[in-house]
Parts: sequence; structure tokens; C-alpha cells
Amino acid sequence: MAINVVTSNMADQVAHWASDANALDVASGINVNVVIQYPAAGAGMHHIIEGIVWSYDGGNQQGATGTTLRVADGATVTFDIDIIAAGWGYVPVRKRGTANTAMTITLLAGGVGTTTKLNIIGHRLD
Repeated sequence: MAINVVTSNMADQVAHWASDANALDVASGINVNVVIQYPAAGAGMHHIIEGIVWSYDGGNQQGATGTTLRVADGATVTFDIDIIAAGWGYVPVRKRGTANTAMTITLLAGGVGTTTKLNIIGHRLD
């Protein structure tokens, strides 16, 4: 499935949710896979995320097309999409992980000299 969803209403929503973010919800790097991992939180505790924002900037942004955004619950991939355009995108995906299991969100590298950024919206434990 290919997706690159952005509307002005979503941009407003992202800005609102971003005000609740903390340092564990943001990762970036240049020409590297960017990973955010929430470690297993203990018996009966589930990780929940409400959305994902990503961007590619600078360098060879053409390399950003054809990359992948993936969410894994432990070793099980529960969300996997292709990124089809350079720039930024947002997907309002609600994922609830398995109790006492790490959740890992991975955005593949965008290419030589390209800054890759990943932001998780609405992370919490339940």
C-alpha cells in the first residue's frame, strides 16, 4: 500500500498533538534508518500510538521515494507502508501493542545526504 496523506486539517491536528510529545517520540538522522523503540512496559501494559509524521529533506530526496515506514509489535510487523514522495507526510494510524511487548517504529533511510525525521503522535501506555 502506498500512502502520502496530508491535508490542512491534518497539519493543524499534527501541530496540536505535537505539543504533547516528548524526546522519546522523535528521531532523526542523515542517510540512516531512523528507529523509535518503546521498551516492554511491564505486565498488563500496552503501548498505544495515534499517528506518525515523517519527513525527508536535503540531499538526494529522490532516494526518499520507495522507502518504507513500519511498526512492529515485538517481532510482528503490524503496519507497513511505502513512502512514495519526498517531503513530509502524516498517517493517522492507531496501534495498540501486545501487553509487556516492545513497540518499534522504523523509517528507512532517504538517501545520500538526506535528513530523515520520524515523529510519533499520541504515544501512551494503557
